[in-house]
Amino acid sequence: MTPIRDIIHAYHATPDEEICRMRMLALLESTGSCRRTHFIPGHFTASAIILSPDKLSTLLIYHRKLQRWLQPGGHIEIEDASIVHAAAREVIEECGVHVDIKHARLVHLDIHTIPETSKEPAHEHFDIRFAFVSNDWEMKAGAEVENAQWFSIAEITPDKHEASLCAAIQRARM
Repeated sequence: MTPIRDIIHAYHATPDEEICRMRMLALLESTGSCRRTHFIPGHFTASAIILSPDKLSTLLIYHRKLQRWLQPGGHIEIEDASIVHAAAREVIEECGVHVDIKHARLVHLDIHTIPETSKEPAHEHFDIRFAFVSNDWEMKAGAEVENAQWFSIAEITPDKHEASLCAAIQRARM
């Protein structure tokens, strides 16, 4: 299992991601926290950019709380062997897709604010995004999400989706 610190250190961040990379390393130095209950400033999460077998589409979920299409992902659980395993587990839970972690690769770093809820204060997700290629087109939205759907990558544009999602998808295709 490769520690998060080593994964982030080895990653070649784009200039846009470098601030995220530095803040992630600072969070690790100050707390090392992946705990979901660490809210100031936040905690690490793991996400997956899932490419279709032909690499021309990506699988997105419609997030119930945030009311928008996003990549599958979520919190790191104590039973996850690594952050890559956390991303793969989230893919299974949210989309019913099994991915091969041996071929996963880090493609994007992002920090984004999660709004306050009745149970949690506003906080940041320090999101580490991995690319996976699905072996087939089969998928099924899990109970946690409202919908899961394949989208042509050409449909994922900054005027319709978050710029960080667009950037992550482009990096996944490289």
